[in-house]
Amino acid sequence: MEAYHREVAKWLTAGQAPVKKDTVTTIGELVILYLDWREENCDSPQLDFYGDATRLLVSLYGLQPTDKFGSADLFTLQQALIFSRKDKTKPLCWTTVNKYVKAIKNMFEWGVTEDQIDEVIEHTLSHCPSWHPTPNLNDTRQIQR
Repeated sequence: MEAYHREVAKWLTAGQAPVKKDTVTTIGELVILYLDWREENCDSPQLDFYGDATRLLVSLYGLQPTDKFGSADLFTLQQALIFSRKDKTKPLCWTTVNKYVKAIKNMFEWGVTEDQIDEVIEHTLSHCPSWHPTPNLNDTRQIQR
C-alpha cells in the first residue's frame, strides 16, 4: 500500500503519471546529466571542481551501468584518485581525495532525486568510509609526541 501512495504522490507532483525508464543509466550518462545540472546551478569554480572529481570516474567506469557500481568500485576509484596527480612522485592530498569522493557520492544522491538511479546504490555508497592515511610507525617524523 505504501508503494501505491508513493506512486500517487509522484503523479500529483509531476502533474502526470511517472515515466519509467526502459534503459539503465551508465556512469558516463549520469556524469553528463549531473554536470549539466551543476552548470545551471553553480558558479564556474565549483563546476571545474566537479569536472575534476568525475574525470577519473568516467575514464574507469564511464560505460558501466550505475546499478552495477558498488562500494568496491568506489574504493578502487578512491585508490586510483590517490595516485592520479600529473606529478606521479607524490600522492594526491587525502583531503582532496575525500572531497572528490564526497562530490561523487553527491552525484549519486542527485541521481536518486532525479530518478536516474536506484536509491539502494546511493545508500550503499553513502556508507563507504573516507580515506585517512595511516602513519608509518617506522618513520618517527610522522609521530608527534
